[in-house]
Amino acid sequence: MKKTVLQPALLNFVLVALAGWVLSALYTYYIQLAEVIKNPEPPWEITIPIFPFFFFLLICIPIAIYLIKRNKKKHGGLWKALMLPSEFEESDERERYITSKACRSSYITMMFIGPLAAGLMTFYPLVQEHLPYYPIIVVMLIPLAQIAAYFISFNKNI
Repeated sequence: MKKTVLQPALLNFVLVALAGWVLSALYTYYIQLAEVIKNPEPPWEITIPIFPFFFFLLICIPIAIYLIKRNKKKHGGLWKALMLPSEFEESDERERYITSKACRSSYITMMFIGPLAAGLMTFYPLVQEHLPYYPIIVVMLIPLAQIAAYFISFNKNI
């Protein structure tokens, strides 16, 4: 059973990390666009890093299709496959108990990670010049911490 939980957890971790990378690239583009809007006098240039988008599509589309198909088989319908996390293993009472404990741990983690993320955001003025997409990194750490807490708790309770 460990392999079946490890695989979707790692794949979801990859999806969230790649989404954060793409959002950071978009943020860099919007900063350049804002400068052009402020000063529309030519010459100006905007560069969009295409590699994060290409990498995201190349990796995430197959992962998403795999996870949706896997969930559809496991949960019995497309709606549940899209709405329920792929880590949920609830075929019997024991797995429902383990899943509920893992969800509880994930919820408790959110009680700590929320204030921590807010505290990390206070450092933004200090790093804004060198890391303008810092808020995106901090916000993306929230689901990554939640996935990690769920996975660790699930494996601990097996």
